[in-house]
Amino acid sequence: RVEDVRAVKRQQVINRAKEIYMGMMETVSPESMKMIEEIRESMRVHEISEFGAERLPAGPNVHTSDAIIVVEGRNDVLNLLKYGIKNTVAVEGVNIPTSVAELTKKRTVTAFVDGDRGGELILKELLQVGDVDYITRAPRGKEVEDLEKEEVLIALRDKAPTEQVINNLDFNLDTQGKVGKSKINRTSKTSDRRAKNLNKSDKFHGNKNGRTDRKDKFDRKDRTDRKNGRNDRRGKDRNSRGRRDRQNDRIQDSRIKLLKNMLKDLEGTGNSEIYDDSLNLLKETNVETLYEDLKQDNPEADTVIFDGVISQRLVDIAYSKGIKTLVAFKSSRVIKRPDKLRIVTLN
Repeated sequence: RVEDVRAVKRQQVINRAKEIYMGMMETVSPESMKMIEEIRESMRVHEISEFGAERLPAGPNVHTSDAIIVVEGRNDVLNLLKYGIKNTVAVEGVNIPTSVAELTKKRTVTAFVDGDRGGELILKELLQVGDVDYITRAPRGKEVEDLEKEEVLIALRDKAPTEQVINNLDFNLDTQGKVGKSKINRTSKTSDRRAKNLNKSDKFHGNKNGRTDRKDKFDRKDRTDRKNGRNDRRGKDRNSRGRRDRQNDRIQDSRIKLLKNMLKDLEGTGNSEIYDDSLNLLKETNVETLYEDLKQDNPEADTVIFDGVISQRLVDIAYSKGIKTLVAFKSSRVIKRPDKLRIVTLN
């Protein structure tokens, strides 16, 4: 019989550890266990650091980690520290601190919020002022500070891209709601004014048909002529706008086709090219140094074509420098796409 000596010794160590632990649980008094837990808790408290000018509760690794987890409060940070998660920072309320908003633009961010209405409000506010890559929530009705280790790990494992969560939950992250409300108010006020004016007019003319009487004073033929003239002008305007739109579409299609052909010329070279708005070459460089090249101020830079993959980091840098178009063979995990930045891939 052949056995793996290391595996046998490992199993012996595990069995002995189990025996020692069971014996300890039988002999240690509840008071001692409570004292041990208090010591553990105090150690976790000492591990908490502060972040930003607001001195926000944070894990010790939040200053150096490339990925961070944004939670609601101090107790959430403590609970995650208990399970070895040290890259957290708390926002301490619905009003997102400026330091957290700025930090989200530099790191890969996961928002981990409570499974209640408060968590939803914080999430909406965070999405408006910061850049969030992933979102996860505690189970419905639970708070992050109360989660067990398994629940925390499951929640972080099941995090979803921000765009997907927004689509599923139908978040209203813009001002449409406010605009809609004010629009309704304006419409209502306008209707009220019209009603008041109409009542005053009827009262002045002494009958309910005063409006009809006034209409009869106008010559119907003149009204018809004016109406036809307006329709003719509107028709011409619409046709003119339609022609301009179709012309712009053709120009854009031809430009994209040209950009793709230029991209094919770079295939396999590992190079990148920076152009102005008229597609005059400003700079040719290696893809490996593209990030640093884009960070340099070049107000004429408009289009970047390179032999590589468009990433979220590249999109953020290009947008911050006023680049209008990125052209590459494909894009990878680009969740936040600015409206003013066009992404063109070969596919």
